[in-house]
Amino acid sequence: MASATVLTAQPVSLDRLRVSDSPEGITQAAEDENAPPPDIRPRWSDRILAQGPWDQTVTHDMLKGAPSLPMPVEISDAGSLTPFFNHLKRDGSYETASDATRQSQPAAEPYYNVPTLEFDKGVLYEDGRMDLCKMALGPPNISTLMDSLRSNTFVRHFLLGNNIIGPAGANAIVDFVRKYPDRIDTWYLAGNCIDGASFALLTDALVKSPAVTNIWLKRNPLSPESVDSLFRLITQTPNLRTLDLDQTELGDAGVAALFTRLADHVPPTPLSMRILYLSATGVSTVACEAISRYLESPHCPITSLYMSSNPIGDAGAKALAKGLQLNKSLQRLSLQSVGLTDEGATALISSLQGHPALETLDISQSYSTQDLNARFNHLSAECTISALCSLVTSSTPLSYLALGPQPFCTTTALPLMGAAQESKTIMYLSLKPLIPSRSTPKDNTRFASASKALRTHTLNNIRAHYDKPALTYDEWEADLKRWCVSDEVSVRKIDSVYRNRAAQKARRGEGVLRKWWADEERGVLEGMMQA
Repeated sequence: MASATVLTAQPVSLDRLRVSDSPEGITQAAEDENAPPPDIRPRWSDRILAQGPWDQTVTHDMLKGAPSLPMPVEISDAGSLTPFFNHLKRDGSYETASDATRQSQPAAEPYYNVPTLEFDKGVLYEDGRMDLCKMALGPPNISTLMDSLRSNTFVRHFLLGNNIIGPAGANAIVDFVRKYPDRIDTWYLAGNCIDGASFALLTDALVKSPAVTNIWLKRNPLSPESVDSLFRLITQTPNLRTLDLDQTELGDAGVAALFTRLADHVPPTPLSMRILYLSATGVSTVACEAISRYLESPHCPITSLYMSSNPIGDAGAKALAKGLQLNKSLQRLSLQSVGLTDEGATALISSLQGHPALETLDISQSYSTQDLNARFNHLSAECTISALCSLVTSSTPLSYLALGPQPFCTTTALPLMGAAQESKTIMYLSLKPLIPSRSTPKDNTRFASASKALRTHTLNNIRAHYDKPALTYDEWEADLKRWCVSDEVSVRKIDSVYRNRAAQKARRGEGVLRKWWADEERGVLEGMMQA
């Protein structure tokens, strides 16, 4: 995405990871004010307008959160992993070992050029990352991996996403952490079928680890029974900075219970946790009320809060607004596809005016909205634009504002363009009005012109922010923009060439991205949970 806002008639796919907002996408209607509105609308428009404003009906399934199944994989045979495991066992690092020259290849991480050593299955990076994402170790191979790491002092960041290791695998990790609590900084365990019971044992070990700073648990079925474990993890792990609970089936009740305990807790020393992911967990009004209580607490240390693809709706947004109005810590807030309409959005946005720390606000659309049974945000009214204008011109240090495709008409959206050009901090503004102005066709042209002017303005702000007068927009977008949305310190530790390659293939249409297990494959999951 780019900072310029545009009116586009080019087909836009929800399945793409990036959507171009360049001024070159301006419609013929913007070039010719008398041209009729285009007949073909973007796919974003088709889906968002087909949904319309969410009626705020929350079903039982929505309150449970999205299912936490990992993506389908086939468990690897032991032989394919042996060379990498042997290298680890010999205290191998990213530098080629004498006995591994024929089984590994020195390379460099794309874009960042971090030196790596890659095996058929397994990659080591100069910065201490061990990458086995999507290699599907399963219960048969996880114990061998953990045994091989006992004699390895190089690995500090453990990347094992989508490996379906199950409770048996969690127990193998528990044994390792108990014996070597000072070793691993980052545990990336997404998509591993770790349930509540095994997570409790894992928590017992992790709270005694001074080394751990980042724990990523996305797509594990923790369920509401993990509330006590999560509370202990957050309040007792001495240096925990990042916790990912996306799509862990905590449910509205589970999240509410966790945050009620956090809001009532008075820590003897400030908590270390700063970054929390709660997307697709079923967060709704009850949980939002509890989260709001914690946000307004003087003990709340959270700087980044991600809660997209939840049935929050207008009632939840209003509940959050009460806490946000008193909060002093948040720097990033992401609420993509939470079923907002103008009523809830206006309350939420208004509560953030004058916030002393907020830099990033994302109330756009999630690419996985429909996969996760979530609801698009549907914003169209002048009251929302008015609240946004006040926000970007207030003392809030807002630099990144994402609205994405929304059913505003260009006439309604125009004032935000002018307000953004008054801001000395805004570096990115994403807004795609889905409704061309029919009553005032000239506003289509005005909006396109304002988009170009805003891009120039935001580039000047970017250069001033980073003190780089020669920085181009493309250079900023290729790297620095990413860290407006995500914490660089935490997220760089989990960058994976395997996950990136899979995403690139999906974008190029070179392979089918399987999201769901076939009925005949369910036995694999059942066997893994019982291993």
